[in-house]
Amino acid sequence: MRSLLAGISGVSRRLVILMLVDAVLWGVWFGSMWMFRPALASRLGESYTEVNLMVSLPLLVAAAVQYAAGSSKRCREFIRRYRLQFMRFSSLVTRPMNLAIALVLYWELFEPRTMLYTVTAMFTLSNAVGALGGVAWSDYAAANIPRSFRAKYAGLDAMFSNIGTLGGTVLAGYLLSASHEMRNYGEVFLVGSALFMIGLPIPFLLVETGIEEAELRKLGRKALLRDVDRRKLFAAISLAIFAVNLPMSVVVPYIMRVWGGDEAWVAVINASSWLASIFTPMMWSYLVEKLGSLKSACISIGIGVTMNALFPFLPTVELQGIRAFIAGAAFSGIWVTLFSFLIRDVDPGNRILYSSRMFALQNAVPAISMTVGATIADITRFPELVFWLSVLGLASIPTLLRTTMEISEVSQVRTYHVQAPRSRT
Repeated sequence: MRSLLAGISGVSRRLVILMLVDAVLWGVWFGSMWMFRPALASRLGESYTEVNLMVSLPLLVAAAVQYAAGSSKRCREFIRRYRLQFMRFSSLVTRPMNLAIALVLYWELFEPRTMLYTVTAMFTLSNAVGALGGVAWSDYAAANIPRSFRAKYAGLDAMFSNIGTLGGTVLAGYLLSASHEMRNYGEVFLVGSALFMIGLPIPFLLVETGIEEAELRKLGRKALLRDVDRRKLFAAISLAIFAVNLPMSVVVPYIMRVWGGDEAWVAVINASSWLASIFTPMMWSYLVEKLGSLKSACISIGIGVTMNALFPFLPTVELQGIRAFIAGAAFSGIWVTLFSFLIRDVDPGNRILYSSRMFALQNAVPAISMTVGATIADITRFPELVFWLSVLGLASIPTLLRTTMEISEVSQVRTYHVQAPRSRT
């Protein structure tokens, strides 16, 4: 751990350690609960569209919340000023809500179809509150971690959360290997959400350090990101995210209905993907330092859509494990590079705007994409087409490469009158 945190010390070091511990706990919940929503929905629902409802609706609502968060300057300044309070509120609401979802399943309170819609509604509410916490968290991380360490933190955050996710996925696969009734899913979700509850106090231990203000004064408030065409930038990112996520709601039903696989397949694929994600985030951080955030994103996007297109040609759990390993590295790279872009390349005056838009895209576009994928699979009865359409994501790469030429680490001097947030010490 000491070598991983080389380059920071004092309060910043303590804050990074706390956030990385919470990343592990979040990962356990994500791997054991969030990642198994499609499998649960496949047991409760009858069509690809019903399965997709549980996957997509929480993302769409979260996207609307995040878009609204960046919709006005007054709203953005309010989030900046009270970002720690937003993080704490999110923790107080979402973690107990996840525990409640697990108990509803464990006690089998409803028949399957009613359970599908009830759990979907609870996931949606929890994710909507968590969406605000996510925007506040990205701004807090950027403002309280030295800029020289931010790309490395993006990699560490991904690596530690993926360590937790791998543990949660393996645990879920083990518990569901023998039986997969509603009560069994309740047991799995109960363990994951209970472990996530351990991190409830962590946001209350975080403080504002004033590091960013000190760095901006030292640098003469040099702008980090020029006025690029945001519409083109976000359109390219949207296309890439759309293509990567297009087959995601089809993967688990396809495995179960076409190849006769079960939850053990899901566990192997998820574990392989997240195992790769443990070892590659620091590689992506290194590429960000050498090539820049968006150039590195282009590499990860190219690998990711290629792995999606190959999916139908790999009909064994062993081959899918290998494919998932490579895809996991790519998907980890997409997160690390785009998160690095937000906390490293965007100036403080625009960061809430960019974060809210980027996170909204990362929620809304996958939801829309997975809905389109499920609809194509249902209408055509040819789900393989959904996987092959992922190659459309390659069209985003030229735009991202052109945009990255406009980003400079030390661009023209421009002053931003950023009001320092109140001390929460």
